[in-house]
Amino acid sequence: MDIKQLMKQASAIKKIQKEIKNSLVSDESGGVKLSITGDGKVKEFKIPQETFTADRKELETSIKSVIESCLKKQNQIQQQKAKEAMGGMGGLSGLMG
Repeated sequence: MDIKQLMKQASAIKKIQKEIKNSLVSDESGGVKLSITGDGKVKEFKIPQETFTADRKELETSIKSVIESCLKKQNQIQQQKAKEAMGGMGGLSGLMG
């Protein structure tokens, strides 16, 4: 692999890292809404007033569910982008699944 190929791949990886960082995943469970960026920053977290009158355990379950769902989506985006990056690296693409 020559230096031009390495530079091209480094540029592609930086582009993918930026795409991941700029991605936004969202989900809702039991009225609780969460949106996070690809780099893990919370952009939106809403708990409607009416959920405070609900059972505390139910609210906790909804919060946990929406957090886990967003983190799973975020991880899937990262894995997909990593596969895309590795696909351009010849023989290394088999390492990503």
